[in-house]
Amino acid sequence: MARHLLLRLCLVLAGLAAAALPAAAQDWTGEWQSFWRDGLAQITLEQQGDRVTGSYRPDDGEIEGTVQGQVLTGTWREPGSSGGFTFALSDDGQRFTGRFADGEYWNGSRVQDLAGPGTATPLRNATPAEALESVVAGANAAVLEGNAAALRDIAPFLHYEGGSEETTDLTRRRWLLWETVDLATFRLSDAPDGPDRPGGSTASFGISPYRGDATATLRFRLDPEAGWQLVVPPLAELAATQRRLLASLGHDSYSDFAAANDASPRNTLRRFAEGVAAWDSGGREQAMPLLDLSHIPPRLRAMEAALLADFLREILSRIGIGLWQEIPNISDSPEPYVFYVHPMGAVAIEPQPVPGSDPPRTRWVFSAETLAAAPAIYRELQDLPAADGTPPTEPLSDYFRLRESLRQLDPRLVSRDLWLENWQWLGSFAAVIVAALLAWAASALLTRAVLLGMRAFGQARPAEAAAPLRRPAMAFAFVALLMASNSALGLTLAGAGFLGRIFGVALIAFGAALLLAATTVIGRLFLEAAETTRHYMDEIVTTLLLGLLKVIIAVVAVILAADVVGLPYEGVLTGLGIGGVALAFAARETVSNLLGGAILLADRPFKRNDLIEVDGVMATIETVGLRSTRLRTLEDSLMVVPNSRLSDQPIINWGMRRKRRMQMMVSLAYATPAARLEAFREGLEDLFRADPTTDDKDVFVGLARFAESAIEIELTGFLYVFDYGAQVKARHRILMEIVNLAERLEVSFAFPTRVIHMADAPAAAEEAQAAV
Repeated sequence: MARHLLLRLCLVLAGLAAAALPAAAQDWTGEWQSFWRDGLAQITLEQQGDRVTGSYRPDDGEIEGTVQGQVLTGTWREPGSSGGFTFALSDDGQRFTGRFADGEYWNGSRVQDLAGPGTATPLRNATPAEALESVVAGANAAVLEGNAAALRDIAPFLHYEGGSEETTDLTRRRWLLWETVDLATFRLSDAPDGPDRPGGSTASFGISPYRGDATATLRFRLDPEAGWQLVVPPLAELAATQRRLLASLGHDSYSDFAAANDASPRNTLRRFAEGVAAWDSGGREQAMPLLDLSHIPPRLRAMEAALLADFLREILSRIGIGLWQEIPNISDSPEPYVFYVHPMGAVAIEPQPVPGSDPPRTRWVFSAETLAAAPAIYRELQDLPAADGTPPTEPLSDYFRLRESLRQLDPRLVSRDLWLENWQWLGSFAAVIVAALLAWAASALLTRAVLLGMRAFGQARPAEAAAPLRRPAMAFAFVALLMASNSALGLTLAGAGFLGRIFGVALIAFGAALLLAATTVIGRLFLEAAETTRHYMDEIVTTLLLGLLKVIIAVVAVILAADVVGLPYEGVLTGLGIGGVALAFAARETVSNLLGGAILLADRPFKRNDLIEVDGVMATIETVGLRSTRLRTLEDSLMVVPNSRLSDQPIINWGMRRKRRMQMMVSLAYATPAARLEAFREGLEDLFRADPTTDDKDVFVGLARFAESAIEIELTGFLYVFDYGAQVKARHRILMEIVNLAERLEVSFAFPTRVIHMADAPAAAEEAQAAV
């Protein structure tokens, strides 16, 4: 119940808000381009109050209707037919979505300016050839670009044979005529310049498909007032002609033919022209696949694409494209189509198999040779005015913007004397100076930022701590800035791509050097932190991980450099693998040491400063590297042990003992009374237990044996100390307490003695005589 009340409250508030808002004034007045399934028309509307009236061409139709909100409902009328429609205006008033009374869609968009012609080609009909050019150009603009105004412009150049009372018939005839012309490939220069017979008023022109044997005849008539007109035959004749052309091409319908030959020289050239005209609004993605950039390393293609597209567009604008129907529209031709030939090179469109397509398909692209020769061809054509009908365009790249501005300023700046143009030399020198200054500033800022970062994390260091970063950072920034200026200077094109490879490899090399330097600087911080701890992240782990990270950086840099040069990374990886096997075989000991270091990292048998015993030698751990471990013996000698040997030997880690055993023999003289012996034993046990570094639970004190010159008391116990120095101090303290105990009990320590009894000489002689 509460939910329903809340919903009603929201609806009431929404209604009040809508009532408070001012109503948006929708106005249908203006020019509209509209289209439906089989045609298109230019609509002119005028709104007065809620009533809308207007007309549309080229079918001489009329419209009237009534507006309610954003919906326009009314009727259309044209010679021979009429019907109803419903349009709905978009929120911004720029488009409408609608339908005819029979359900067929009828949509359109507002045109801001229709004062000019609907097609860029100048409309002329002084000759049959001019009439054909005007009609086909206008039909192309209408069908391929959706420009209904073009149909308005070419309407006077068409003559409908036999007339018609139904506009739908005229629309269908226009459509079939364009499809028939589009199936063919012809040269406009072959079209007639006058009547077939001197003084006549008719002319004819035969057209045929590029690889078909059928022919269609276009007929022209001379109107005394309108000039030359293209004759539009009756619908049945047009349909029969189209079927004949399609049969020669092996297709049943125009749509099947168009789908089968979607990839063709004609569509490649047309889509490229459309793409560069709308470069920043999706045109780049349309035009780039039409360029064979195989001669440019993949990593540099994005940077070079706009430059090459600019060169090619400027060439096409100066030589002129003409009608699309002058270019072959067959996709399975094995030979390249050469569109233009110049002493400096040719503009050719060639077929290429689509990689991985099943079944195999072919695409048509501007050849790599064409793109490589484009700069030289353009320099030869740059002073040639743009062809008639070529609309003005803005450059796609910084290079062309800068170059054209300088050419307008002084043509001598773009003259080419020594490999580069004069402005490129000047720009290169300026770029080097500016890049050097900016690189120096960038490296200084980077090192300062690193020092500030260290200070922020409580790791304040002198300026020398970040010194390893300065040179690689400066070199990286210098190359990066030069590479960025290259797009404006066009140096890689001038160097036939070689300079681009050098820039790319240098950028990767200095980037890797910068990363290695950063690894060294950061690694020092970790190593210093590791020296103060005995936990997991100690110096051993840090050293090994830093070494591994440097190896990874070097391998990735090699792969990227190979990619820039143009070597496939799969082959580089395979080469590294084969080379790695060969290197491992040749340097078995080194690889064994690396694996030994990894084993030490995994097992972690010791930490830094641990006292270990290896092969009978006691030493403390200093550092563990990728290949060897450095130890310091008790005699302060440096001992370097290969990791493979160290990992294969038993290691006694005295530094990881929980407690250290202390065992000694205390020798007392034989003259010591038994009571004092027992008192000394008890005192010895008590003083050992009382020491703060001893384990008072595991203590064993008692008479051990009667030696040659002493009665020996054995002491066995354990000390809670963790290094050798603390053990020496504890043992010294305990021994001093034993000495004090002996003084208090007045017992004497025994020392090795021997008692010799000497006999006098006569007695000895008598004993010897008696023995005989």
